[in-house]
Amino acid sequence: MRKFVILVLSALLLLSCITLSGCKYVSSFSATILVQSNTSDSGFMRFDSFTGTYVFKFKCTEESSGTLNYKAKLNSGHLKVYYDNDSEKKELFTLKSNETIESSIDSLKEGTIYVIVETDGKCQEGDLSFSLE
Repeated sequence: MRKFVILVLSALLLLSCITLSGCKYVSSFSATILVQSNTSDSGFMRFDSFTGTYVFKFKCTEESSGTLNYKAKLNSGHLKVYYDNDSEKKELFTLKSNETIESSIDSLKEGTIYVIVETDGKCQEGDLSFSLE
């Protein structure tokens, strides 16, 4: 019986390691009045206050043009947004107090695209949106 329990626990531990290793980026944040959505080709987040990291995951398919459109505004604070489309984290934009941005990046490769929002301290009244064409 003891060998069986050890075998089951070992299998569960191995399964946990395999499952957790599939996560490349992890969201970890504290927020008030956070509204967010993430589908395979678009996502947004709106918040009253936000501190930490939030990760969006999109899927660029052969039907899409490989263009990521983004729009953001921030009342106060400082945040950086990165993207990863080829296993390399690259800066997409930086946003400071009372700034807005609207732009796009193209020539993205087919596959998974991560958009990572990271703050330097507390940010207030932010609105970020992303969409794949």
